[in-house]
Amino acid sequence: MGSSPTIVGSCPPPDDTLWNKIKVLGYEVTMYDWNNKNKEKRVDMKLGISMVVETLFKAKDPGILVLVAGDGDYEPALEEILKAGWKVEIQFWASGTSRHLKTPDIAHKNKELKIVYKPLDHEYQNFTYCIGPDLTKKKSIFQIEHDMNHTWRNEEIMKCYTELQLFCWWYKKEDGTLELYFNSKAQLERASRWMKKNFPDVNT
Repeated sequence: MGSSPTIVGSCPPPDDTLWNKIKVLGYEVTMYDWNNKNKEKRVDMKLGISMVVETLFKAKDPGILVLVAGDGDYEPALEEILKAGWKVEIQFWASGTSRHLKTPDIAHKNKELKIVYKPLDHEYQNFTYCIGPDLTKKKSIFQIEHDMNHTWRNEEIMKCYTELQLFCWWYKKEDGTLELYFNSKAQLERASRWMKKNFPDVNT
């Protein structure tokens, strides 16, 4: 979004490291406390203003604006951005996206102005993960024995899932045994081959 990307959102939990990592990458991050009264409307308003300022006043040339939100209150800001020659992508959950964002009024009036809508429902495995035991006892499990010579980092575990394009879910037991969960035996076999190729000395 412009030459100086801006990210606006709610204050994360005290132990969250996401925003700090984003700041290191050079993004301008603005955060607001969430409460039941404003219901993040201040966040929505700030983001709407930031979008218009960044796209219409700071950016040299029109580009692509990606909005990860579904609130219809963004429609006025998006209309101004579309009229300025920008392309707009909306990325959010299907059930939480307002029709005003999927098909804004201005797009009905001018067919050349279009918003690309990409629901996140089938993409969640690319940016979410789970840590904890499988209480359903229905998952296929790849078990890695505790190894004093190798401490598994989260990045190593996640790399297996991301390269196989699978949802990332694992659990480290008290005895150090690592359990990786998969939805089917076919996924488990793919993960087993990946592990043997990338970590041939792993004890399973």
